[in-house]
Amino acid sequence: MSESEERARSEEVKEFKEIIEQEIGEADLIQNLAKQEIEENKAVCVEMDKMKSNLEKEKIVAETLTPDIVDKIPESYWEYLRKSYFQRHIANYRGVQSLRRDMELEASQLRGYRTVANTVVSSNATSASSGYVILTNISNSYPPMKETLQKVKFEKTWLDNIEFIKQELQRIMPDALRKFESVVKGMSGTGNPELKHEALLNLRSVIFYQIFDTIAPESFYCQTSWYKLAPPGTVSKGKRFCQPKFFMLENHNESDHPQSVIDSVNKIAKELSDHFNGMSELGKKGGDVLLVDACYHETLSSMANALRLRSQLQGTLP
Repeated sequence: MSESEERARSEEVKEFKEIIEQEIGEADLIQNLAKQEIEENKAVCVEMDKMKSNLEKEKIVAETLTPDIVDKIPESYWEYLRKSYFQRHIANYRGVQSLRRDMELEASQLRGYRTVANTVVSSNATSASSGYVILTNISNSYPPMKETLQKVKFEKTWLDNIEFIKQELQRIMPDALRKFESVVKGMSGTGNPELKHEALLNLRSVIFYQIFDTIAPESFYCQTSWYKLAPPGTVSKGKRFCQPKFFMLENHNESDHPQSVIDSVNKIAKELSDHFNGMSELGKKGGDVLLVDACYHETLSSMANALRLRSQLQGTLP
C-alpha cells in the first residue's frame, strides 16, 4: 500500500470518529428540545438514549482502528467499512441534523418526530452491529484489538426488523410474506455460502420484483410531482430509487411534510437502491459470507424503515 493510500485511510477513520461525536451532539440537542414537552415527546427521548448508548460503544470500537491495523485491512472489508459503515454514519448524522432543525422550527407533528427518530436509531444500530462483526473478524489477527472488542456488545436488531417486516407484510401483501419467510429460513438455516447467495437474490426478488413492482410500478411514480421535479439523469430519477420512494411517499407532495421526513424518505430510498446493487453483485458473483450477512441485515433494516415511514405517512402507524 502506498503512502498516499495509507494517509487516505487514516483520514477516513479520523472523519468517522468525528462524525460519531457529532451524532452524539445532535442526539443531545434533540433530547433537550423534546424535554420541553416531556410527556408528548418521551418516545423521542427514549430513541435518542438508545442511539447515544450505541454511539458510545462505537467510539470504543473506532479507537481500535489504529493506523497499523487500518493499513492491513483486506480491500473487500475496507470497501465495506468505507461505503457501508462510515458513509452510513454520515447519512445518519444528516438525518438527526434534519430532525433537530424541524423540532427547533416546530415544523413537524409528534408522530413525524417519533418515526424519523426511530428510523435513524434503527439504521445506526444495524450499521453498528454489522460493522462490529466485520471488525471482530479482522481483530482475530490483533489480540489487543480483539480484547477491546470483546468488551463491547451490540444488539442483534435485525431479528426485530424481521418480525416487524412480517407484521407489515401480513397487513399489506400476504403473498410476499410467505416468500419473505422462505428467504429468512434460507439465510438463517445454513452456513453454506452458495445457499446464502441464492437467498440474497431471493430477498432482492421479494422486495423489488414482488412488493415494489406491484405497489410502486413506473406508471405510478412517474406521475408524481416529486418525480417530475427531480433533475434528469440523477439518482432521483432511477427506477430502484423511485420505487421505494413511492412505496413510502406515494403521491404526496414533498412540501406537505417536514423536511426531516422527506430527508428520511430519500435516505432510505437511496439505501434500498444501493442494496439492490449489492444483493445483485454478491448473489450472482458470490462473496465473503460476512459481507453477504452484512448486506442481508442492512437490507432488512432499510426495508423495515421504509415500512415504518409508509405506515406513518398513511396514518396507520400505531
